[in-house]
Amino acid sequence: MWANRHYRVVSDGSAGPAPTDYRFWGLATPPGFDPFLPEQYKQLIQHWVSFRTNRLFDTDLKNEDMLQALGVRYVLVHDGGSHEAFLAASLNFRRVGPEETWCRVYEYLHARPPFHWEDERNGTVQPVRWISEQRDFLARADRGGRFVLVEQFYPGSIAAVDGHPVGIERWGGAFQSILVPAGEHRITFEFRPRSLRIGAPISLLAGVGLLLLMLADGRSRRHPGQRAG
Repeated sequence: MWANRHYRVVSDGSAGPAPTDYRFWGLATPPGFDPFLPEQYKQLIQHWVSFRTNRLFDTDLKNEDMLQALGVRYVLVHDGGSHEAFLAASLNFRRVGPEETWCRVYEYLHARPPFHWEDERNGTVQPVRWISEQRDFLARADRGGRFVLVEQFYPGSIAAVDGHPVGIERWGGAFQSILVPAGEHRITFEFRPRSLRIGAPISLLAGVGLLLLMLADGRSRRHPGQRAG
């Protein structure tokens, strides 16, 4: 799964980690782990399934449209779990990994990468950097076209083509897309929320202030009888 970490992982029922825990392994689930849930994404999910909490939902493993739209490739399930029999019998899934594990892993054989050209005949794309706050791709476009990243669009999302900023537009109601000219390019998506840009300098100043206070306190302890003048 790590080699294909740009795809999504689904925990069936109580199998596998909670959605918020996958980030420790650099993996992600369709619900994700961000505390904010854009209304556009919620409306998209409700087109397929209902939410069971204010932000969590269960992916419909029989709905290929949902699986492909969300970039799902792996499903973790307990032996005898609610969907284990379906996964074992389905021609759309195959079991992978060792037999002696605390849960079973099934691979969806028709998984669609969560990044692609809107017109998939337009060219090729290869991920070259995939970390929580940044996605980089090497892409070749036979002609100008729209490149799609199947990740929720938040304020603070920025994109660039060959280092030049480009505007991000919504795609499919909830995801990100940019226009890319023909040729070979490096495409970058980053998440830089305004709160982080404001908070970082404040945190730095607070840290410097605390350090100065500690140094001043240390000097006063070493020279308790010293007076100014």
